[in-house]
Order: sequence, then structure tokens, then C-alpha cells
Amino acid sequence: MPILLVEILSPSNPGYDRVTKLNRYARSGVPFYWIVDGTYQTFEVMELVDSNYRIVHALTLGDSFEFQGIRFEMDAIFAPIVGTLPDTQV
Repeated sequence: MPILLVEILSPSNPGYDRVTKLNRYARSGVPFYWIVDGTYQTFEVMELVDSNYRIVHALTLGDSFEFQGIRFEMDAIFAPIVGTLPDTQV
């Protein structure tokens, strides 16, 4: 079983990610569930407590947090992609 699931929020159906999937993962016992919202540049860190997720961090630009010794900087996560992908034409 995974200890962490990271969901990139679907702009077309955010309720499915925030309710249906969240409840499914909680029932499965996944200890951590993160939701990344690229539209609003928010990042929610949730932890399973007594069979329900509780938000332990609600982050946006300028914020950061640490998880198992790794620091996550919101400015870096939501930074625009610089440059372009290499040309893959054959």
C-alpha cells in the first residue's frame, strides 16, 4: 500500500478528486493525501487521522513544508516552465 498519494486537481471535476477519491483513499488506509491545484496555485497536505483526512498544511506561493526530510517550496512547485521541450520530430 502506498503511504502517499498526490492528486493534481482536475479543473473539470474537482469534486471527484476532493470527495470521491479522498474517501476511497481514506477507506484504503493511505496515510497521506496531497491535493495540488494548479489553477489557484494551492497545495493541501492531508494526514489520515481516525479514518478521516485532516489538513495539516494549506499552502500557496511563498510557503514551504517538510515531509520525511524533504523540503517542498511552493514557489518552485508552481514556477513556470522555462524554455521549451527539445524537438522530437524524426
